[in-house]
Amino acid sequence: MSVPGEKDDRPLYERFGLRIARRGYDRDQVEAYLTRLLAGAPPTGVAGFELGAARL
Repeated sequence: MSVPGEKDDRPLYERFGLRIARRGYDRDQVEAYLTRLLAGAPPTGVAGFELGAARL
């Protein structure tokens, strides 16, 4: 959890509490998708992500 006004360097999927993103989906694809959404780009179709390598 970050302090108000302090920069939060965690990836977007962690800041949003998306556990599924940490459990197998390609993190870079999830991060790029969330970045586009935050920039105001409307989703185009259903979001889909490739499975990534397991990270512990």
